[in-house]
Amino acid sequence: MAVTKTRTLQLEFLDGGGNSVVYSLKDPKEGLDKATVEAAARTIVEKKVFATADGDLASLKQGQIVTRSVETIDE
Repeated sequence: MAVTKTRTLQLEFLDGGGNSVVYSLKDPKEGLDKATVEAAARTIVEKKVFATADGDLASLKQGQIVTRSVETIDE
């Protein structure tokens, strides 16, 4: 059996209407800490990198790294 592992950084923001918006980034840098993620998210909000139908992103709600492991069953 082959095992494939992936890591994704998920950033959940609140937009101008108070709705949650999630952006996922593949293969985040190892060793990310809370301060680094918050600083990057703050830059995304301040520079208005993304917008939704309800307006610009307003704040970071949460950030998390998701690790996924897929095991392929060989014949």
